[in-house]
Amino acid sequence: MITNVRIQYAEDIRAPNDILKLRSVLPIRTPISAVCFSVMSTDRQPSAEVALKALFGYVRTIEIGLHAYLLVGNTALQTPTRIVRHLRLWKALEKKGVTVPESKVRAEYEVTYEGGVKYFGYMPVDGDPTSSVCDVMVAEKNAYLCFSKTESAITQSAQRGWLQATDLDPNLIEFLVSEDVLTGFYFGEFDDPETGFVLLGKAEKISKYVPV
Repeated sequence: MITNVRIQYAEDIRAPNDILKLRSVLPIRTPISAVCFSVMSTDRQPSAEVALKALFGYVRTIEIGLHAYLLVGNTALQTPTRIVRHLRLWKALEKKGVTVPESKVRAEYEVTYEGGVKYFGYMPVDGDPTSSVCDVMVAEKNAYLCFSKTESAITQSAQRGWLQATDLDPNLIEFLVSEDVLTGFYFGEFDDPETGFVLLGKAEKISKYVPV
């Protein structure tokens, strides 16, 4: 049974750090802090669920009133066929066998680019959605887990979409963090020795999640 979750903290991800050291340097202009919840294991799904449960526990214990949202976009451009426009985002994920969380709201928006369309969407996730949230974030690389008191910035992000799909989008992250949204992403690819989630935000918010 996997129980050990390692927690790491980086005060400013623009400086060299142990959390984002395997990723390309993000062209971010403002200070952003990070806290990482990880498990030393290549058994992806169970490890991710343990790490995410720890993350949820910290967020819900330390700051009252934050709501969780899945923010997801297509990784690749889609040809706007009738079936693509019927399935859009969430149904397309379900058709691939991904377990999408139950939610009263499943917002999704079509954004047109040269050469095709992409779908972006968000949904509030309540209760204990660890397993299904992990399923989406492991299956779809262009996915974020956000914590916010309001959904305004998340709605805006889904409506206009974002360009970077296979790695972190710096403009999206800067916008969300500037709007006081804690923004998380999954990591754990191929032969990575660790699996888990990184939560980004303003220093005064992220520092609350660092164990004393």
